[in-house]
Amino acid sequence: MDKNVVVYFWNMFAFLIVWYMFTITTYGTMVPAGLFLPGMIIGCALGEVCFQSMDYFQLVGGSETEKYDINRSYIILGCAGFMAGYTRMTYSLAVIIMETSNDIQIFLPMMMTIGISNYTGYLMTRSLYERAIRGKQMPVIKDQVPPPCRKILAENLMCKDLVTLSNVSNLKDIGAAILTNHHAFPVLNSKGNFVGII
Repeated sequence: MDKNVVVYFWNMFAFLIVWYMFTITTYGTMVPAGLFLPGMIIGCALGEVCFQSMDYFQLVGGSETEKYDINRSYIILGCAGFMAGYTRMTYSLAVIIMETSNDIQIFLPMMMTIGISNYTGYLMTRSLYERAIRGKQMPVIKDQVPPPCRKILAENLMCKDLVTLSNVSNLKDIGAAILTNHHAFPVLNSKGNFVGII
């Protein structure tokens, strides 16, 4: 960011709104346009708008050089906070933003911003990526067992007569496996060890 570049509040606010609208539009149409970089751009714009609002109400003091450094910090913290709110990333996000900003002095405020943003996000809803996975009906192992499933034993779900396939199966074995009502078949190697599942 160059000190000679002047960014006006309404220009940055319009920039923020346009990027936000384009991002939610491309995400809603399932176009593989990505979410990480637009999130960084929106977060930076949000940090700039926040700083300029505070500066307008004279809540930020100091010389022009000090205000430049504070503004830069707000941009970085806005990026970190916005991204942590929708991705729920923590330390990896801090490392990415620190590498991008090349500023070690902002590490502690950034970690606090990421922590608060994560906590607030978890109070409200799931992350954007979790919602995408749910929308696409992808199976995901959760951190905790759902309450209705806590008393189910594995032996109640598993089949007693196991149907397996070898890593090099003939057509007869594959046909017999398909005729069963199983949904998955363990694959064994020539020594009888488990190597995968089909």
